[in-house]
Amino acid sequence: MVNLLMLRDDLNPPQQYLLQVINKYTPEAVTSIDNDLHVRKDSGQVLYSSETFR
Repeated sequence: MVNLLMLRDDLNPPQQYLLQVINKYTPEAVTSIDNDLHVRKDSGQVLYSSETFR
């Protein structure tokens, strides 16, 4: 199972959220990018990329 946290950002429209990747077995945020599905935000957060579904 993939654990994701919905984040609200003031730069995105109200109906869109960012999905932060959470570790599988602990409730901590992922800090390293290990595949093409993840991208790093300027703040250092690892987010789920929507580009793979276009």
